[in-house]
Amino acid sequence: TIKPRSEYAPNEPVRIPLNYSNTASTDRKIQVDVKLPAGSSWLGFQGGVNTIPSTKLEQHYQLTVKANQSLQDVLAVRLPQASGTHNVQITVNDITTPNQPRKLEQFEARFLVRDIPSRVAVLKQSIDTWRVVGTNGPQALSAKVKISLIQTHLNTGVDELAVYEAGNLARILSNMQPTPTHDVVALRYEADELLRALQIKWYLARQGKTPLP
Repeated sequence: TIKPRSEYAPNEPVRIPLNYSNTASTDRKIQVDVKLPAGSSWLGFQGGVNTIPSTKLEQHYQLTVKANQSLQDVLAVRLPQASGTHNVQITVNDITTPNQPRKLEQFEARFLVRDIPSRVAVLKQSIDTWRVVGTNGPQALSAKVKISLIQTHLNTGVDELAVYEAGNLARILSNMQPTPTHDVVALRYEADELLRALQIKWYLARQGKTPLP
């Protein structure tokens, strides 16, 4: 059973669990066919261990489920960058008998991707209206500064600083939560998701290399 989050970041890697159970007294050979949405990447089965990533949108692999055995596998996929709902179609076939494949199951895993500009817009729309008075006045002012800095760094393509300021914004909103002078719970979630999206963007921009100190 797949219980995904409601929304995902652009290019976010996701994992889809698969369970196999063979109650027969003989081994069964299984083929898994995976159809990926445009713009996604295949990271592999078994959680992506020892698999070379691929942008080919149709993937196939085989495994053997021994008699009276249960197995769990995990497919790893990097979602597209584009916003919208993206479907990963998975078909499981029994190919134990040569030339007589038998479809066991077919299903889709659906993932809704929200882009970075939409998350910045939601945060900015609320934070820009905040009054900088009262208990949380100084932190409200800091939040205004941080969301503006995030937008500036995105405009200039400085991913590292955008990540840094998004982390600062999430911390500020977290500190504001115990004193409910501003509605920050939903915004804290948005800030966390924005931080995740920016981290992925920066990771891909530096091709997974460790940042310079």
